Amino acid sequence: MKVCHLHLLWPSEFEEGSSYFPNERFLMHACPVSLQRVDSYEVRAISLFVAVLAWLYVINDHSIVFAWVLWFDFTMRWRRWRSFSPLALVAKLGVTALHLKPKYTDERPKRFALTLGTLMVTLLLVSGPLGWHTVATLTAYGLIGCALLEALFDFCIGCKLYYLLKLLKVI
Repeated sequence: MKVCHLHLLWPSEFEEGSSYFPNERFLMHACPVSLQRVDSYEVRAISLFVAVLAWLYVINDHSIVFAWVLWFDFTMRWRRWRSFSPLALVAKLGVTALHLKPKYTDERPKRFALTLGTLMVTLLLVSGPLGWHTVATLTAYGLIGCALLEALFDFCIGCKLYYLLKLLKVI
């Protein structure tokens, strides 16, 4: 059985054009973490939609409607019911319409990030109605920040945390 390990890679070790931060080292895995793969372009499109919905949540005075839409979408994707996820469906249509060739990446770190996102959206859903507006706003800004990093720079905070926890043998 082949044992996978994690290590730090210099940008010169990346595939051409895969890094948006050329002067930094990144925590990367040496071999696939899972056998299942996801299209990075679809994930990035979903992240952009998440950022927009979270921003609408904030500017509409913590409107519970946007929190419910986010929670429903995250839950459908977390339960692997992508066919019921409105953001996944729109993202797939958009990627197909743009004729982008799929860019596959390991699913496991993205699922870990999805789990963290689901927890953040659940916190939004609970903290808003309880009147914890500071908690709700900070959580929404955190969600917006993470989603925009993924959407604009293909930099997944949850994935990096996953690799770090694997390195530390926490998970």
